[in-house]
Amino acid sequence: MSIASAEGQVDNLVSQIDHASISSLTNGTLCGTIPAFTTRVGPDPLTITSTVTYFRADGTQITNCSDVASGAAQAQTAAVQATSKSTPLQNQPAAVRHFETIINLHLNVSMKQAIFGNTGVEITNNNTHIYGENGTNNGDVYSNGYVDCRGEVYGSIYAQTTVTLENTCDYIAGNIAAVGNVTSTTNGITLLGSITSSHGNIALDRLGQNSNQEFDGKAWAYGTVTGNICPNAKCNSNSAPNPPPSIGFPQITAAQWTDPVSVPGGAGFVQINFSTCVADFNNPQSLGYWLYHNGPTLTQNTLVRMPDSCTVDFTNVNGHVMYLNKDVAIFAKGTGAANGTAFNFTGSPNFAGTAGPIKNLYFIQDYQTPQCSKIGININNAVDVRSTNNIRALFYTPNQFYSSSGTSNIQGQIFSACTAEINNQMNLTYSLVPVTGIQNINSMSYSADIVAKRETSS
Repeated sequence: MSIASAEGQVDNLVSQIDHASISSLTNGTLCGTIPAFTTRVGPDPLTITSTVTYFRADGTQITNCSDVASGAAQAQTAAVQATSKSTPLQNQPAAVRHFETIINLHLNVSMKQAIFGNTGVEITNNNTHIYGENGTNNGDVYSNGYVDCRGEVYGSIYAQTTVTLENTCDYIAGNIAAVGNVTSTTNGITLLGSITSSHGNIALDRLGQNSNQEFDGKAWAYGTVTGNICPNAKCNSNSAPNPPPSIGFPQITAAQWTDPVSVPGGAGFVQINFSTCVADFNNPQSLGYWLYHNGPTLTQNTLVRMPDSCTVDFTNVNGHVMYLNKDVAIFAKGTGAANGTAFNFTGSPNFAGTAGPIKNLYFIQDYQTPQCSKIGININNAVDVRSTNNIRALFYTPNQFYSSSGTSNIQGQIFSACTAEINNQMNLTYSLVPVTGIQNINSMSYSADIVAKRETSS
């Protein structure tokens, strides 16, 4: 039974590493030498010792567990080893077995959502559509708080508190997973997936009563599942569904964006600095003017560093298309603005990419302590960054994201460390925009894939 005990310890460690916070991979717990312990299989006591060793992408060993737990060194693989040794019988050697599992590790960067509103997501316009990529249903919405929906979501909804499907929320293509209550008060809805509430109740008022109230999945709640379609096999009260995955909000700063690509994490952007936050298309000193006249001929990915003290306001750009020949990342802090706004879109800007690979456009308010009473990115009029124009965009703010008017067409993602609210008509098509410079890697996690399991000689 020694080999089974060693294998069991290895399997236990692998299961703990998978999706554990990187900061928990500390010396003596899930890294380095694990303290020995004694167990018993039948009448035989066994001593189990084990180690976890991490390796970089180039195969070199990460010798300090502190580098693993802090995220200073990113692991690509790990060797999880255990040895079981029995108490020797009289005149007999101890039974010793060694077992090892090799795992590949994938960093969960946590930026695979169409909308991420850390404290909440509010889709308050019934003409708002959150589409998936290339016609798929992966336009997911995530919040560490609540989600309120009055539009259409071609993906799944995840919330660490409550989910409310209000009157005009009429289409959800994926699943709904919440920790708290899930409530549907919509008059007509097509819900293709299932619903879970790990610690609350599910109320499906009017769902399933009429032909335009389709529910193809099932509902499981820690508490009760009620509604017009209950009781039947779709309604499962007093169950134990898993909570939705918990995802930390990524903290992005300009660090590493201008590092050479040969440096781990470096993106190789060339930096230019603006002395004014003006983005008026007609001003030769403004960002809008520069994008229009220089964007089509850019030869290198470019980071535009705006002054910290003001708001970047796109005005008088309606009717002008700003073409980009390379990726452009625009960083602004907005720390000197009274309302905390880094980007204000008032002039219906239209962005497009030149022929060739898809171009990435970033509107990033540097991560700082979130101020959820302030709007970091404000769309006062429509923004056009659509898929047919060979471009996609990331809108990122540590404050609120608020879109109030106009009809926006956006391919990309929206990230807010506070509430992300879409109050106007918007067509948001999810497309994963690559990022670098995430500072809180230690709050992320690794996914573990087993490559090999074997008994070893030592």
